[in-house]
Amino acid sequence: METGKRVAVYYNLHTQCWSIQSRSKPDYGLVIGHLNTLCLVDVTFTVQPAGRAKVLREKRKNVHAYVVGTLVNSKLRPVGPNTQVRYNPYEMNTFQDIDGEVIKKAGTAWFTGTRRCYVTK
Repeated sequence: METGKRVAVYYNLHTQCWSIQSRSKPDYGLVIGHLNTLCLVDVTFTVQPAGRAKVLREKRKNVHAYVVGTLVNSKLRPVGPNTQVRYNPYEMNTFQDIDGEVIKKAGTAWFTGTRRCYVTK
């Protein structure tokens, strides 16, 4: 997978790994790969309100929340202080750290093979 590319990442419940969707032309919006671990820089966290409302209404999950950033070497590991980020559409309308603080942006985000995301602010 091409590093330096702008992508959106979400956890895929069917493949049990992270799906990587292009945010660059000419393949904008297409899933370009799946990884167990990866790292993004210049990160923003996005929740689409209409998608979340559909989850709440139908009680069935759909892809409506993304972490968007620039893909870097997937072998990088977190260094220094980092914070776990979570999102549950049934409990919150934004991404939050484990203390409940809203997370909208981060310098770096690491995605693990155990369905976890960690950031440096």
